[in-house]
Amino acid sequence: MSERSSVLAIVATGVLLGVLFYALIVDADGLGINLVLVQMVFVVAVTVLARRTGHAFRRVAWVAAAFSLMFAATFALYASPLGHAVAGVGFLVSQAVFVLYVIGHHADFHHPLQFLYSAFLVIPIRAMTRVSIFCHVLPQGSRLPSSASPIFIGLGILIPLLIVFEALFASADPLFEQYISGMFDVISLPSWISHMFGTAFWSVAFVAVLGLSFWRRVAFKPHMRPDQSGHTESVVVLGGVIILFATFLIVQASYLFGGEAAFQATDYTFSEYARRGFDELVAVATIVILLFLSLRFFHGDRATHVLRALHGVLFGETLLVLISAIVRMNLYVDAYGYTTARLFTYWFLAVVAALLALAFIHLIRDIAQPRFVRQGLVLVGVFALTFVLSAPDAMSFRLNTDRILTQGSVNQIDVYNASAEAYDMLVRLEQDGVAIEDGDVNASPFDLPFGSYYQRGDWRTWNWAKSHIDPAQPFPWLGCVTEACLKIQSDQ
Repeated sequence: MSERSSVLAIVATGVLLGVLFYALIVDADGLGINLVLVQMVFVVAVTVLARRTGHAFRRVAWVAAAFSLMFAATFALYASPLGHAVAGVGFLVSQAVFVLYVIGHHADFHHPLQFLYSAFLVIPIRAMTRVSIFCHVLPQGSRLPSSASPIFIGLGILIPLLIVFEALFASADPLFEQYISGMFDVISLPSWISHMFGTAFWSVAFVAVLGLSFWRRVAFKPHMRPDQSGHTESVVVLGGVIILFATFLIVQASYLFGGEAAFQATDYTFSEYARRGFDELVAVATIVILLFLSLRFFHGDRATHVLRALHGVLFGETLLVLISAIVRMNLYVDAYGYTTARLFTYWFLAVVAALLALAFIHLIRDIAQPRFVRQGLVLVGVFALTFVLSAPDAMSFRLNTDRILTQGSVNQIDVYNASAEAYDMLVRLEQDGVAIEDGDVNASPFDLPFGSYYQRGDWRTWNWAKSHIDPAQPFPWLGCVTEACLKIQSDQ
């Protein structure tokens, strides 16, 4: 395949992807089946271009592609806002890994920060330099002068910077925000012009990524590591952290496991103490994982016996911190019931514990750290998919329903944050005659956003969880929450 044919194929594919992305996602009112359709087309287009240009990528890239497709599919199947947030992060990370392999990156990272730096800073900047591929679309005799290439590259770098700086200035100064808004009000362009600019922007973005992948590839060098002689420094750091952790565990153990009697001389009750701090404890455990990786980054993959022993002590202390967080969360749930956010906390605790164990195993077995980064990404991806596929909104309502029916305790039914996943459970509660007072329903009829429960008319945002709910029917406990339902009710 000649260079000109490759350039034409890359530009044509990028433009088609840009048009499709803008039409199905940017111009749509939300995400649904549109995301998985665009991602399927992107994966197929990249595969075809790789074969036509002779730039095959590693087979491990298909793992990242599979994760990106599965995360995209969850937007068409489930409706939990928190689940969508987790799936969105998973989609972006898996897509970034897939693109790294497609452009020929080695993807050997000794630290998660190296991955974030390469995927979300270096690669976008490198891709901007491939905007000059448009200069090679024209025939040889009618091409733009060579001086035009730097101009295209400069514009590709300038436009995102202007958008970021404008947003920051507008957020910092309300008068500047009003001035910018007034400018756009004066320059009221027809909708077709805004669609044209939006399509052009995303087309250029896709062409730049494809140009970096299949036109003028970059030979990425292995990441440099510092002189691996930081054993003494690591011993000092670990020793100090171990002493602090031990002090905390001793102090909090006497209160957390001592019951109400331990709080007679304090300003806190047992329940108040138990409900505080589990978020901070989870953050502590997360920082310990980064500490493990950072110290290995400096002292190397091989650790001395002293370092292994200190890591083992800190590993045990961190597990006790996680157990403390779980105990606090259990007490909180016993008092106030389950919510999707509290289920997410349990899920996050499991992820942190698994990553901590994986990091410790790699440490004592002297396994190269890039392998941990890859395995850690896969592990987090599996846990994230498990959380989303468990339908957390429905699960929280099911657990609370069991408490209502078995224990007779009525917890606040957080209807506003339930999403369509919990609709069937709410209907079942109402049909079973479960008596719930108005004060226990955390929503008013017209607080419910239409798109949280009912399927919008736009096919691009089709969602399976919402598709079987009739917007003309009254919502459990709340009555009519849509105009269609109110109209039917008024006609009757």
